[in-house]
Amino acid sequence: MEYIIKNIDLTITHVFDYAKTNLRTGDIIKKINEASVKTYEELSEELAKYTSGEKLNIIVSRNNKTTACYAQLSTKENNVVIGISLLEVKEVETTPTVKYIFKNNESGSSRGLLCALDIYDKLTIDDLTKGDIIAGTGSINEKGEVGAVDGIKYKLAGAVKKKADVFIVPTENYEEAINIKNKNKYTIEIIEADNLHNVIEKLKQRN
Repeated sequence: MEYIIKNIDLTITHVFDYAKTNLRTGDIIKKINEASVKTYEELSEELAKYTSGEKLNIIVSRNNKTTACYAQLSTKENNVVIGISLLEVKEVETTPTVKYIFKNNESGSSRGLLCALDIYDKLTIDDLTKGDIIAGTGSINEKGEVGAVDGIKYKLAGAVKKKADVFIVPTENYEEAINIKNKNKYTIEIIEADNLHNVIEKLKQRN
């Protein structure tokens, strides 16, 4: 299948607690200190010019309006970071044309992982659910890498309320989910998700 990437929106999917910024989930990053950025690579190249503690002026698109924001850089695992997770949301034109139809409650980047698993389950002979109720959250990119999301506390509570047997959570949110499970004495099984392939294998290996 041939395809053309018509546009890329570098979209924030999660803002970590340690981040010193007024950026929000859903913001689309446009500029870092007047330098235009559209991809992970461009953002990384721009951040490499600065050191921990420096403050950046960041222009984003928020609710279709241009908004000026800031971020003070931090150091995590020897890397200079803003303290956010990002997803390249791509507008793609395919030949032949492919149409995806989603329900209203299936929109948003945090639904990406579960949508990918659902598509896999329908296209293969594998039965990933094995009769259980599988819930979860996580963004996903074209490489199958799973990214962090916001609202784990509420999403996990919602899964428990709906009597889900399994809750799949991104690696970056895994510790938080385990702490919430232990604090509330939930019995739900929690599966850590770093990429789509590993999640599929973990679901296959469940008894």
